[in-house]
Amino acid sequence: MAATEANVNGPVATVETRRTISPYDLSAADNPGAVISHPLLKGSNYEEWACGLKTALCSRKKFGFLDGSIERPTDGSPDLEDWLTIQALLVSWIKMTIEPSLRSSISRRDVAKDLWDNLKKRFSVTNGPRIQQLKAELACCKQRGLAIEAYFGKLNRIWDSMAHYRPIRTCKCGKCECDLGTTQEQDREEEKVHEFLFGLDETFRTVRSTLVSRSPLQPLEEVYNIVRQEEDLKTSARTSDETLEVTAHAVQTRARVNPIRGDTHDTSLMCKHCHRSGHPSDSCFAVIGYPDWWGERPRVRTMQGKGRGGFSGSASHGRGRMVNYANAVQVPPVTAQEQVNYTITDKDRDGVNGLNDSQWRMLMNLLNAGASTSTEKLSGTYFPSSWMLDTGASHHLTENYNLLINVRKMDPVLIILADGRQRVSETEGTVVLGSNLVLKSVFFVEELKSDLIAVGQLMDENNCVVQLADKFLVIQDRVSRTVIGAGKRDSGTFRFCKTELAASVETQNAKAYELWHHRMGHPSPKVVGSLKHVSVSVNSNVSNKACDVCLRAKQTRSLFLSSINKTTQAFELIHCDLWGPYRTVSHCGARYFLTIVDDYT
Repeated sequence: MAATEANVNGPVATVETRRTISPYDLSAADNPGAVISHPLLKGSNYEEWACGLKTALCSRKKFGFLDGSIERPTDGSPDLEDWLTIQALLVSWIKMTIEPSLRSSISRRDVAKDLWDNLKKRFSVTNGPRIQQLKAELACCKQRGLAIEAYFGKLNRIWDSMAHYRPIRTCKCGKCECDLGTTQEQDREEEKVHEFLFGLDETFRTVRSTLVSRSPLQPLEEVYNIVRQEEDLKTSARTSDETLEVTAHAVQTRARVNPIRGDTHDTSLMCKHCHRSGHPSDSCFAVIGYPDWWGERPRVRTMQGKGRGGFSGSASHGRGRMVNYANAVQVPPVTAQEQVNYTITDKDRDGVNGLNDSQWRMLMNLLNAGASTSTEKLSGTYFPSSWMLDTGASHHLTENYNLLINVRKMDPVLIILADGRQRVSETEGTVVLGSNLVLKSVFFVEELKSDLIAVGQLMDENNCVVQLADKFLVIQDRVSRTVIGAGKRDSGTFRFCKTELAASVETQNAKAYELWHHRMGHPSPKVVGSLKHVSVSVNSNVSNKACDVCLRAKQTRSLFLSSINKTTQAFELIHCDLWGPYRTVSHCGARYFLTIVDDYT
């Protein structure tokens, strides 16, 4: 009764019991075909694969079956059947996390622990060589143009592997009171900070020297955060500087305000001297003199009439006056006509050699097609062919991954761009620019402003020649002289233009005798004349015309025609013949023979 009253009048103690998950339990998602961890085992990444798989199995309370802590139940035990079920599931999970090309070479195992130990013996590297390999990778791990996040990730992978092979030692006797493990861990963190900072590029030398000089060193996470902020500041500053970039070079076009007339254009004002609106007579340059920044632009000369200025070209005053600058050197302004793509005319044909009429017509139509205005270029709505031909580049570069075929990985390559930025490329592929023009080794580079074709590499890969003119360039096959590509000058650079094939030879109607003479293997005129549709007479010019092949192969000469020249005295008519070069040199070093025959004597 007292117990009952205590329950009624006093607080009731509730004890919650939590269900214990057994290693033999399975969830609905635990099926044999699931891939429970990444990355897949390829052989060389055994440590990374084993760490990922161990984490996945520990979260399911199944790793005890691999390390042997959960032993096989005895025969007749009710858990034996469940143990065999778990073994089959674990074997399937392990095989599903192996690359398919490697999976077929794995020996069959029914017990998961046996399979786990077999893979460890086969792919795990012993501590000594692996530690030496990791130290070499750590010494060579530099930023080299990578983003801070990617560079820090590479270091983290190496540090994790080093921690696996060389863990921090702890006291096992229980008598140590100096907490040596914590000291070792702090020393290792300081080493990581130094390795991270001294692997940065030179663009971070200021923040690096600032962080290294601090005592004590800041934690690795704080150092990483500071460097990331510095990278963001540099990126934002570089982006603002490149807002008005027209080409891949440091050439800017900017407006300059008239320092005398101000930034306003008052149309109500009329100059009585030059009869132009926008400024009074007392500020007219024709009266007070032209400033230095006026340059070589036209000046007011003799007036031709009211309202008609003496300017040979029109120019607006005040706002919008455009002056071009390249490396802080003033250059003449680019007119609207010059901003339009260069127009190719027949006069430009003199700049190249070896083009027939059909090739030139095709090339001229191609280069003159699709001209656009300068307004479209500066506003960003116009974007010509993304490939720029560069004679100073050592290798083809592209930022468009979708253009690459036969993509393959390669050792990291440091690339220094024209503006001084550094990038690292680890991928290369092939780009097809036309039926007869292929770029066989193109580096993939992120954040590249324009795709680059290295002219030297282009000629080596395609056995072609490049002819440069002032407005365009032509790419021809070295042997056949077929036009396989072209480039048009655009904003100071040459942009690649895809061309259709234009052969360097033209078809001609050959004479019947010459045609059958070549087809039949260069027989004599008598044999060719036996054909039904070919008429050859002995006195005709056709039969007496020697073929060059016959002359070289048969050592034959054409017959001398009957002379129609009649001379009455010596040296009235002479015949000259120059022959050579002969294979044997004369005593005086000559190789040619000159024969002079008088027709009369």
